[in-house]
Amino acid sequence: MSDIWINPADRGKAPFPAGNRFTAVWRFCFIWSGLWRLYTWCRRNGLLPQAVLVSVLVCLAVSAHAGTPSVKVSVEMLEAYDDNIFFIDEDKPTAEEIEEREEAAEEGPDSAEASSDKEADTTDEEEPIREMELEDFVTTLSPHLDLGYTADEWSVMLTARLNFIRYDKYSELDDVEYLYKSELSYELSEYTNLSLDASYKKDVDQERELEDSGLIFGTTVRNKQECNISIDHELTGYASVSLTYGYEQEDFDTSSLDEKVADLEQAELDALAEEAEEYLAEDQEESEEEEGEEEEERTPEEELLEKRLAEDSRAHIASLTLRRDTGTLLTDSFVYTTASYTHYATSESVQDNVTMVLGVGYSYDESWSFRADAGARKSHEDYKYEQLKLLAAYPYYDQVDVAKSQDESGPVAHVSIEYKGEWSAAGLELSYDIKPASGIGTLTKQTEVSLDYTQYVSESLSLTGFTRYIAKNRDGVYLFEPLADEEALKVHNEIPALKERLEEEEEPLYGVSSESWHVGAEISWDINQYFTLTAKYTYSAKKEKLICSDARRNRFFLQLDVNYSLW
Repeated sequence: MSDIWINPADRGKAPFPAGNRFTAVWRFCFIWSGLWRLYTWCRRNGLLPQAVLVSVLVCLAVSAHAGTPSVKVSVEMLEAYDDNIFFIDEDKPTAEEIEEREEAAEEGPDSAEASSDKEADTTDEEEPIREMELEDFVTTLSPHLDLGYTADEWSVMLTARLNFIRYDKYSELDDVEYLYKSELSYELSEYTNLSLDASYKKDVDQERELEDSGLIFGTTVRNKQECNISIDHELTGYASVSLTYGYEQEDFDTSSLDEKVADLEQAELDALAEEAEEYLAEDQEESEEEEGEEEEERTPEEELLEKRLAEDSRAHIASLTLRRDTGTLLTDSFVYTTASYTHYATSESVQDNVTMVLGVGYSYDESWSFRADAGARKSHEDYKYEQLKLLAAYPYYDQVDVAKSQDESGPVAHVSIEYKGEWSAAGLELSYDIKPASGIGTLTKQTEVSLDYTQYVSESLSLTGFTRYIAKNRDGVYLFEPLADEEALKVHNEIPALKERLEEEEEPLYGVSSESWHVGAEISWDINQYFTLTAKYTYSAKKEKLICSDARRNRFFLQLDVNYSLW
């Protein structure tokens, strides 16, 4: 029975030369029992794509004629000091202060001076509650397991990882993150290769997208699923084609927060209606005094309305690339063209973007490589939201679902320069493109510049310096004016509370305007084949223009990696 899964040509030979037949069977059972546990875990957590993929990989591996398994166990122990764990600006002005500054700037310098005098006369009791910059030591323990199986024509890699995060002072922030990823590579023919990967990740860190996209949002839990497939085919000895498709799904655990905000918005409208009724029944002067008293205090729930909530999203990304080597004109050079399509959807928006680029690449002396491309893009966006409709009688407001669409176009460009020497390496990347903004619910224009340099002091010791700049911008979609007829407008203009609400300037939806800078240094020492020690420092700065925030942060890291291959 033990020969069933052995290639007939190899009968009589031990499938694992390093051990006897009993050891081979034990290892086989150990690997596939672990895979089966992953499969059942995926099903229990509702991860159907990952469950299906794992089952397919298990079937492929079990039916394989010959191959080489690999099992690697690793543990990362990271100790970090962060002087601003939420990466906030405690001097950021409140919404009321921003509004006062804008009004003062419109009215002129005299008004601005009066406003500054008013701020100076403010007592401590009237000072608004602000967020505080908090510092702490953060310990992260990350065990992970890598299972691999390699045959002549295909290979499989499965990865499972946990991050146990513990804070020294603020233990209420302690949490656990986890990642599961599977990869499959298969050689369909001599000229065609297929690659497939899928991953599921739960993370809780609010700056998880900071170094990738320059974005920060609240501390809500994110569950992210990704699946990618690519086919590479060699047309001739000089030309090739590549087709890729990717699916990305992000779900944020903000259901209770969303309900609270929805209830709060409705309560705000109800309060306005009641205030209008009181005005019609009472003296106008008394009503204005009550209104002034209510505005002096802001509850935590009202402050909550000013915070941007993360939005669930679904993204489909497909691309086709044609490449042609031009070695007859210039050695080790090539040209390529890429067409890509992105479909990005949230509960209130659908955005489609098409991009075409033409590029060139060149390698020199096996040390230098250069690649650059440029092109254009075209975007179409559809939005839906609840628009206010003014009424002439109580409750004075109604909400109507409306839709809006707009088209946009612009350029895209990418430049990459790399150097790899015997004892040093360097890289420079510049790009301007459209990318999804995680948690924001929109595609944004992203400008990115990154530079890194590594010096190998010895075979086991290296020094690295790096810097990165990311800017994301989007003008946003402005709301329509409230729906109203002449009679409703007349009523709202006669009642102060309703008139004030009517004159408020609505902020644009999906507006993004942020810049972030990162600079740091790292020392890495491979103690031996099992242990690696890393020390790292990063300085980060982030400026968000829409909320007038300018945050700074310093972080120090000390990390020990332990790696052990079972075979």
